[in-house]
Amino acid sequence: MDIDALKTSIKNISLNDIVKKAFQSSYIQKLVIQYNQQQLYEKGIDSTGTIIKTFLAHTPNVYADRTIIIKQGKGQRTDVVTLKDTGAFYESMQVTSKDKYIEITANFAKSDGNMNKNIDTTNILGLTDYNKEDLQGFLRPVVSSELKRAFLGT
Repeated sequence: MDIDALKTSIKNISLNDIVKKAFQSSYIQKLVIQYNQQQLYEKGIDSTGTIIKTFLAHTPNVYADRTIIIKQGKGQRTDVVTLKDTGAFYESMQVTSKDKYIEITANFAKSDGNMNKNIDTTNILGLTDYNKEDLQGFLRPVVSSELKRAFLGT
């Protein structure tokens, strides 16, 4: 490739397109979902780092007293709201790469209604700043590879 062809190739590269393509990687999408699930299950926090509590919870608990008894009977955690009673919510998570951002979606419907009747679902889907930073370490080689492909036109 001569220098003029390289200059043309560089001018035609869109960093947004490169990053979008990197987020279309099933590997990166799985990582995003794993991070989101991990912060929910292990810490019971949303994307802002706020502890998730049900609307009927009595401090210091994150669940209503009745729910704690039910969860204890099932052998489930009662110290954090994991949103993993049946696993259906976790299984429904998907990542879509948009032009300037990624979107994490999931099905908030439950057999007995909708999750938003029990908790604030506003920031449930998304990564904490810490997880975003950690994800960058996995994203860099994918972006680098895509950038190399764009430079070389392969």
